[in-house]
Amino acid sequence: MKKTSNIFARLISYVFHPLFMPSLGLMLFFFSKKINGFNFYAPSAVQDDNIIVISVTLIFSLILPSFFVLILKKGKYIESYHMKNREERLLPFTLMSISMVCAYYLLFSFYEVEVEPIIMFFYVGCLLSIILALAITFTWKISIHMIGIGGFTGAVFLLNYLSKSNNITMLVSVILISGVVAYSRLTLKAHTIKQVVAGYVLGFACESFVLILI
Repeated sequence: MKKTSNIFARLISYVFHPLFMPSLGLMLFFFSKKINGFNFYAPSAVQDDNIIVISVTLIFSLILPSFFVLILKKGKYIESYHMKNREERLLPFTLMSISMVCAYYLLFSFYEVEVEPIIMFFYVGCLLSIILALAITFTWKISIHMIGIGGFTGAVFLLNYLSKSNNITMLVSVILISGVVAYSRLTLKAHTIKQVVAGYVLGFACESFVLILI
């Protein structure tokens, strides 16, 4: 039974890996059809900007960070891809932070894409969460998985609020998924309850804090 639980926990940890969360959040926005201009039915001129946003997000939040981790593992800067030790997380998190800053610069300064404010808010939330995670990691090990799924939950909440859709089913579903992810991290003994809760609260807060600015 314990072996089965560990296999399930590892599967969940891989499926909901924090590197996937920015891209999944963006896909949620795109396929929800609730954001003007950011969907399949947008005019071709606007669709060009949408393609840039999606491409830059995939490259700088998923592909490049994955490549960084692979190189660090090959160079023996980290012992494993799980990065169980707090100290060995510092360099990967630093590189991921730089990568996300580059993505933000490319989208909103270099390409100057024209998108709804919620997309920029989403990016600000992603930036905040990874930078704060890096700062915290200097002294304490916080759950990055829970920051990721907490941020995704915040993105769902943000989408519901700004689009006035009140999709309770979607929100409840992602909260239940968050519980499963938390269970997987605790089952694998990757984190304590405090680290799991702190990660979730931080991720959610970083994505939803922009509501106070509106």
